[in-house]
Amino acid sequence: MGATIAEKILARASGRQVVKPDEYVLANVDLAMIHDVWSFVGPILSNAGVPRVWDTDKIVTVFDHFNPPPTIKDA
Repeated sequence: MGATIAEKILARASGRQVVKPDEYVLANVDLAMIHDVWSFVGPILSNAGVPRVWDTDKIVTVFDHFNPPPTIKDA
């Protein structure tokens, strides 16, 4: 059986010919997406020693979980 589309994308982005399930790869990221619950992830990343994102031009936030916002605080 051939590679899945995810395997093909990860192989290309990591400069490898083939990747397999259960492998860890370092890949160049074209665009990263995070949902509007990113406010929960920020403190986790900060506590893990990640001071900032690598490139703000390569991150997209999709507002779909709290749209419309359920509370004034969420807005």
